[in-house]
Amino acid sequence: VAPVTAGKRATLVIEFWQGDENRCNHRCNLVRKANGDTAPCPDAPAAGACPDLLTVLFTRPGSFGCGFAFRDAENPNEGDPEKIQDGRPVMAVVSTVQPSTQAEDHPRLVPGLVLTHVVGATVEGLGFADLDAVLAE
Repeated sequence: VAPVTAGKRATLVIEFWQGDENRCNHRCNLVRKANGDTAPCPDAPAAGACPDLLTVLFTRPGSFGCGFAFRDAENPNEGDPEKIQDGRPVMAVVSTVQPSTQAEDHPRLVPGLVLTHVVGATVEGLGFADLDAVLAE
């Protein structure tokens, strides 16, 4: 593309995003609550990031001190271990934050949050065994 040296150039910019609709201007993830309901993230406050997206960085070796309850991704009320361990996609919901751990160092990390990414990779669509293996690494 040659530089514009006179006049004006009309440009059409199209963005393609995989996943559910999101009206958020700061490109955070779709909010997915523990009960399975989804909603686009509300616009972030002018001085901060998305209030519904939490990114946590654990830097110390060992357990990070966060427990998870696994639920059927399509039916979040289903937590029967025999049913969710059959290979169907599951979701991990924070169930506990242990005292005196790395997890406790993050006050917004609370029970009820749904895990969406680990080391930048989505966990959506993983079955129980695969998601459990990702969390164990």
